[in-house]
This record gives sequence, C-alpha cells and structure tokens, in this order.
Amino acid sequence: MVMNVSDTGSVTFEEQERASTRLLVVEPHEATRELLLAYAKRLSLGHVSEAADYAGALRKLKERSYTHILFSTESSSSDAQAFLQEALKEEPEPVLIALAEEAYAEDVLGYLQGGAHSFFVVPGTQKGLEEVLVNASRSNFKPGVILQRTDRNKALVSMLFTYVEQISKVQRQALSHPEQPHDELPSLIAAFRETAHMARTFCEGGEAGLLETVIEMAILQAKEPATALGRLRKKLHQQRSETKEG
Repeated sequence: MVMNVSDTGSVTFEEQERASTRLLVVEPHEATRELLLAYAKRLSLGHVSEAADYAGALRKLKERSYTHILFSTESSSSDAQAFLQEALKEEPEPVLIALAEEAYAEDVLGYLQGGAHSFFVVPGTQKGLEEVLVNASRSNFKPGVILQRTDRNKALVSMLFTYVEQISKVQRQALSHPEQPHDELPSLIAAFRETAHMARTFCEGGEAGLLETVIEMAILQAKEPATALGRLRKKLHQQRSETKEG
C-alpha cells in the first residue's frame, strides 16, 4: 500500500515503538507537568518519568536511559542549554524536544540550533504530542545546521523539495513493485513533516515568507516560464515591503 504524506493515521506509534518509548518530562510548573504526564500515560508508553528541574532530570538520566526527553525552556537560557548539552551526551542519544508557550515559540530556536530535535507548544493536545514524538524519532532529523544558516528560508525549502522528490521516487517504486518492501517511506514522510513544521514556524517573514521562497525556488526549477507564480511572488514581495514600512 502506498502511504500518503497527509495520512494522519501514519502519525501514531506502532505497538513496538510505543512499548519501547521511555519518556522523561522535565517541567517546573506542576500543572503543566501533570498535563504532559497525563497525555503520555494515555499514550500507553513503555515508561514515563518526571523531574521538576534540570538537576533532578540529570539524576534520572544516571539511573536509566530515556528514548525521549521533553524539557522546559522557561528557566535561564544558560541553564536550559547546559542541560541540553549534557543530555546530548547520553548513549544512545535521546530525542530531545523543547517545550515552549505558544506566544514564545520563536524562543526555542536557540535550542534547536543547539541540538534539540524538535519542539512542542504547551499546553497542546495528546494527539499533537504523539505526532511530535513519532515524527522526531522516526525522521532522525536535527534542524540545527539548517536553522543556523543565514539563508534559512532557502535551506528549509530546499530540504522540503528534497524530501518531496525522495518520497515521490519511493512511491513510484512502490506502485511499480508492490511486492518489494519500502521501509524507508515512514522515515521520509516523518522528516518531511518535521521540516514543514520548522519552516512554518521559523522562516523569516512567517508563512508569507515561506510561500514566497517556495514560489521563487519552484520558478527556478521549472522547465517552462511560470508567469502565474511570478506574479504571485511579486505580489507577496510587495505586501511584505508594505508591512515593513507600516
């Protein structure tokens, strides 16, 4: 069967993944921590633990290994970054997911550049948490290098195009040879979703900037003149300029 990138059914744990997931929640606010723990427990993960601060979390890491860590970024950036770097030394390396409030999602950028795999906006939903955990672990995608680039928009859109090409190639092979396994498809789709998630949040100029970059790069790749796309690109660019002036 050919998987669809928009198939929400594929963004759930398989039973083996669910049973082997060991999650550590690091969050100082009890109400938020309890909410995240409730989400995690309803997902029936293999093991769920908690810590109210980074020191407690590091003690937990000495006691056992974790596959995933949700960590608060509310404390001073130096403390959170220090914890992130210590957690990245674990073997095997856990999937590290920065927590952020909706109004301050941009604040997690530094943690992603520092090595975190993804981020989750609290309070969020149980389904949203599962999607972040699954996509981040399946994709093995770390956005740090891309988000550090000065041409961040083009780097992110280039990654999106690359994944689309790779997914299309595997889909075509699956249609031509349905009897052959295509085990790489779930990880490619997860990586595409993670990259799209990062692009929507961190592209300079917001979603308008993302769309403008997509159009610009699509025009460059098109074999024939794309006049309609060109007009839309010009309109978006004009709108962004007017917004900045205002």
